Amino acid sequence: MSAASAILFVFLVAIVVPVAVMILRQKAGYTASDFLALGLFLFPVLFLRRWNLTAYIILLGRPYMGFTLALVPLLGGLAVIHFVGGRHSTFRMLGLTACIAGLFLLGLLSGMINAGSAALALGAPLQADVTWILPLAVAYFGIKAVPCTLEHNERLRLSYVLVFGYLMSILALATALFTRQMSSLFGWHTVWAGTESGFARGFTPIGSTITSSFFSALAYCLCLGEILRKRRVAFHIVGAILCIGALLFSLSRSTMLVLVLVTFLMCWKLWARHTGKIVITLLVLAILAAPVGFALSRRYDFSRFVRAGRSIRNRYNSAMAAASLGLESPLGKGPGLFYASVRLPLREKGSGTKAVYDPIIIGDVVSAAEPHNSYLLFLAERGIAGLAIFATLFLLLFQRTRRACRLADWVPSEKMAARAYRAILISIAFFALTDSSPWISVKPALALWITIMMMLHHTQSMEAAVEQGELAAYEEPEYDEELPAYA
Repeated sequence: MSAASAILFVFLVAIVVPVAVMILRQKAGYTASDFLALGLFLFPVLFLRRWNLTAYIILLGRPYMGFTLALVPLLGGLAVIHFVGGRHSTFRMLGLTACIAGLFLLGLLSGMINAGSAALALGAPLQADVTWILPLAVAYFGIKAVPCTLEHNERLRLSYVLVFGYLMSILALATALFTRQMSSLFGWHTVWAGTESGFARGFTPIGSTITSSFFSALAYCLCLGEILRKRRVAFHIVGAILCIGALLFSLSRSTMLVLVLVTFLMCWKLWARHTGKIVITLLVLAILAAPVGFALSRRYDFSRFVRAGRSIRNRYNSAMAAASLGLESPLGKGPGLFYASVRLPLREKGSGTKAVYDPIIIGDVVSAAEPHNSYLLFLAERGIAGLAIFATLFLLLFQRTRRACRLADWVPSEKMAARAYRAILISIAFFALTDSSPWISVKPALALWITIMMMLHHTQSMEAAVEQGELAAYEEPEYDEELPAYA
């Protein structure tokens, strides 16, 4: 980054941050813990790639880059806040903790079987697990520092929309439209996906276009819930449009399917009784998003979404190869031992705009550097036992979101939030069929676990409100699927 760019960046931050803090305190009632959570959401976005490459250490023969190293003191600070400031939230994570510990120990065991018990041989399995367990711990302590109330969870959702709905979507659009300028200014790693029209897709600070647009889809889900709930309607409509724009410019089939999925999950139970309101809401969003689609149609051929090309063939081959690996051994091939290059620092070619990964030959099939499927990744690296534990992890999370939906019968104002979190979890489980980035890259892992911890925070907030008798006015459960009346 040049000196002029650095001065401009500092100047904008010096103006934007104080104004944003003042607005959030006065208009949304943010407290210190809410700002702490907002800072955690912003951390992976503001941590530039050049910093990630500048500082690193080699531990047991494996490199740990700058962002991973920065998470260690951040985790320490959040843990101190947690233990010194008192425990605010209890997420009841006994089953989830058992699954996480099981995956970690199973990974080490598989690593020792496939690479030996020497310390250096365990470097790859340890790095592979640290990649997603360290962000999990940071997200846990960060969200746990927020008091477990429904008001605080509402502010968590607002922060999520601000970061992943507004900021991330704007950066995704800017990187796609002005790839060279954004890459040069901030040092972001960009992937140039050349097409017939010369269109290029770029990375955001979180990761690849597909992964970044996925979190925009989750933010869209929260926006849609708040629109139907009639909370800050104009703000959330703008956020939803930005998310849709980022999704369209991602040119990703999987995230477009996630967009359709979350829309369906948010509306299907309301459709019978509130058809008009649902149609009007979706029609407004479609009309406002139409200019984005029109602009994209002038740059790119939408037939890509229905045309089977090399990308689909490569993903199919990679999935079949990963499945064969997992079925060869009950404990798989070991985390980070077979899919190794994708977990190492990116090697660059030419001007630094293209990631270079070695192809993997499995049998007579050329596979990608990763299976592009989280379930098959755990199957290939930890065997059938690893896949079973991974599936159990999702089942336990579904149980918690189901609990929140049932409690929402006593809290009508939280029905849309509970439905949004359930839709988000289903979308995470679906997206895991098409991507494995949150389990092999640190930044997507942090964003994923932040999302999951928000869901657990909401369920615990609902339980706490009911247990403390704060909702005594609702003597009988309210089963009516009512929406706020439009003024």
